[in-house]
Amino acid sequence: MSFWNTVLVIVGLLMGLVSVVSPGDNLNTSEDECARTAHSQIYSDAVFIEETGDVVGFELALQRGHDGSTVSALLYDYEGVPHEDGISLSGQILGRKLAMEGNWVRHLIEMPSEKEVVHTTHFSLDLL
Repeated sequence: MSFWNTVLVIVGLLMGLVSVVSPGDNLNTSEDECARTAHSQIYSDAVFIEETGDVVGFELALQRGHDGSTVSALLYDYEGVPHEDGISLSGQILGRKLAMEGNWVRHLIEMPSEKEVVHTTHFSLDLL
C-alpha cells in the first residue's frame, strides 16, 4: 500500500474516533499551534511508546467554518517524534462527504552532502 493510501485509510479511521469538541476561530491565523488547535475537533490515534520515547500515529485538528460547509484542518503525522507544524488543509463538507486538500512542505537533509532540500507534496483527501 502506498504512503498516501495509508494516510487516506488512517485519516478515515481517525474520522471515526470520538472527538473533543469546542467552538472556535479559523485555523488560518498566525498563532502558535496550541492556540490554533484549542478550539478544534481533534481526531487522534497517536500513542506514546514509553520504551523508546517515540510518538507514532496521526492527529487531525478540524474546524468548521461559520457557514457549516467549509472546514480548515491541521494534520499531524507523528513518526517517532511530534512534528510541531501541522499540514494545513482546507475543504468542504458535502452531505456526508468531507473533501480536503493542502500542501505538505518538508525540510529534509540530503545525505551525504547534508544539503537542505525542501520537498512539497500536494494532496487531497476524500472521506465518507
